[in-house]
Order: sequence, then structure tokens, then C-alpha cells
Amino acid sequence: MRKEILLAIILGSVLGGALAFGIWRMNDFFDRKPDQNEPPPSDRKSPPKQNTGFFLEISEPANQAVIPATSVSVEGYTSPNALITITTNDESSLTLSDTEGRYRSEAELSGGVNQIEVTGFDNSGKSLSKSLLLVHSTYLKNGEHGISLIGTVTDLSESTIQIKTLSGEIEQISVNKDETTYANIMKSSREIEFTDLALGDFIVAIGKSNGNDIIEAQRILVTTALSESTIRAVWGEVKTYNTKEFIIKDIGGNDWSIDAKGGVEVTKLVEDEFKKAKLTSLKEGDTIIVIGEFDKEEIDANQIHLVTNN
Repeated sequence: MRKEILLAIILGSVLGGALAFGIWRMNDFFDRKPDQNEPPPSDRKSPPKQNTGFFLEISEPANQAVIPATSVSVEGYTSPNALITITTNDESSLTLSDTEGRYRSEAELSGGVNQIEVTGFDNSGKSLSKSLLLVHSTYLKNGEHGISLIGTVTDLSESTIQIKTLSGEIEQISVNKDETTYANIMKSSREIEFTDLALGDFIVAIGKSNGNDIIEAQRILVTTALSESTIRAVWGEVKTYNTKEFIIKDIGGNDWSIDAKGGVEVTKLVEDEFKKAKLTSLKEGDTIIVIGEFDKEEIDANQIHLVTNN
């Protein structure tokens, strides 16, 4: 009997010790502080992807935005210290991205659809371009910014207009007989009615999204179909030169004939600021950026930037 009692005491002590040790280990596990050098699981994120090559992005404004003001700030990101040209329907401008690659420049807008072309050049002359379509209109209530749909009418009903967009997609536009107004701006602006619309018309619908990816149109503009922009910015080396017409060779080896007979603005960078320069300061071997209207292999220049002066 004594042996059985002694064995029970020993066995109880062992089990009690094991249970106490287990409880201590669990408390130690839950109370233990994480290594301060090791981030918690929720913070262990992959490093952000880096742009290792030359790139160009437009962050503001959104494509096909409706802008009530006569100018808009075009902003985005590219490689640091890249030259950026921004061209609109009527003018062009140059800016330089900062050390973090951010760029910003004001662009003037004309009534209706504006084609904006942003071109970036790295220091080797490599270029990338992005395009925007912006609609300048003061028609939205309270000077609000809105959105637009642009394309060709493919179907009409009392409450909707169906269009084929510039990208070939079919979109629906909601119209209201009491709220939506219409104008034809092809030659001179004049008010029209819904019944004046026809299949094949090229229109710009201005309004707000109803939350179902359908625009509730406040204004419909009938206008001329858009054609490809004829404005181009080209980086090249002056091959032959005189003050009126000369030839440059781009980095692809193509020759461009430059017509500088009109009023041409010439600039150069001086301590990261664009300063005016003289057209007569150009000479063979210089590297320049030419901005202007192109036709085949000729550019009618309106702006020239002197990148390097040999």
C-alpha cells in the first residue's frame, strides 16, 4: 500500500511539473516581444518596383477631362532632369523634370477638344510620347470639372445616344430632354435640338458619371472628327545650317528639313533655367530639339531648343 501511495505521489509530481512547464512556455511565447530589427508580418512588403529605364507618365489631368478654365496644369513623372515638351492645338512649351523626375507645365486650351502631346527626352536623345484629349467648356454648372465621351454616333433613342469611341469601343450616353442641351460647333457655334442629331455625327458628350460607367450628358457638341496631330518634337544634330532652312539628323539616322522662316523662339538652359537665345547662334554639329508642324520629312519650326552648342 505504501509503495502504491509513494508511486502516486511521484507520478503526480511529474505530471504537475510538466503541466507547469507547459503553461510557462505558453506564457513566454505570447508575452515575448518581437525582434525590433524584424518588421511585423503586416509590414513585410516587397520593395516598390523601380523604373530602371527611361519612362514617361502623365498624372494630371485625366484623359478626356472637361476643363472650365482656359489653361490647365499638365503634371507627371519621368526620369530626373529630362527635357519635356508639351504641345497643344496652338502652342508649345518646354520644361525640365526635377531631381525626382516630376514635371509640371501650364497648357493653354481653346474651346472644344484639345489634343495635348507630351514628349520627354533623356540626355541621350531617346524620346517617349504620351497623348491627352481635353475638352475646354464652361457649360458645366458652378465651374465644375467633368468628363467627356468622344466618338461617332451609331444609334439614337429618346434617352440614350450610342457612340463608337476613338478606341473603337461602344459606349452609351444618357440624355434628358429637359436638361441636356445641344450645339453644332463645326464652323460657328449654334444651338441645335436632339432631333438635329444624325447617325455618323462626330460628337463630344460633356457631363458626369452616373456611377454605372454611363455619362449623364449636360451638353452635346457636334464637331469635326479629330485628325492626327501634326505637331512633333524632334531631337537631332544640325547637319547643314543656314538661318532660314537647315537639316538635322535624329538619333535614328533620319534627316529632317527644318523651315525656320517664320517667327521661331530659340532657347537654351542656363543653370536649369530656360533663357532666350539667337537663331544665328546655331551651327553645324549642335544638338537641338525642334518643335513644329511636320509634313513628311519637313518641320515648320515654331520653337528650337539648343541642347548642346559645339
